[in-house]
Amino acid sequence: MVGDFEGDSFFSNHGSLKEWLKENGLAASVTFPGFVPDEELGALYANCVALLLPSKREGFGLPAVEAAAAGAPVIATIHSPLPKVLAGGGIFVDPDSDEGIAAAMRTMMCGEEKRDAFAARARAAATALSWDTSAQRLLECIRKVAPRA
Repeated sequence: MVGDFEGDSFFSNHGSLKEWLKENGLAASVTFPGFVPDEELGALYANCVALLLPSKREGFGLPAVEAAAAGAPVIATIHSPLPKVLAGGGIFVDPDSDEGIAAAMRTMMCGEEKRDAFAARARAAATALSWDTSAQRLLECIRKVAPRA
């Protein structure tokens, strides 16, 4: 798990998560490196089993797209654009469903063939995205709703 656990409000449950891992004998299985510079994130993404992003509130989900571009399948929230943006590139879960998240994690951990298929679709979907394409689509939308006089 990466991030600024001290100053970033998005990681406000860091302490309770560490305690839960300890209570369940999993503390040695999860690493909290803290902040990781962008130039090092690619290696983490490329070498992970899957990116887990079960946010209850998510904007676009850029970490999932970054991971997908590096070839990682994702397990991400249904409460975001990610199920459409990375369609077929992962498993999209209800973040309130512990069972759903656990099942998705088991699928990624135990199903190499499925995981590889998710990863290939994730990479294809992510590499199809670009700022230029997004800007062009936005301009097309604006022209449709506000044509020139």
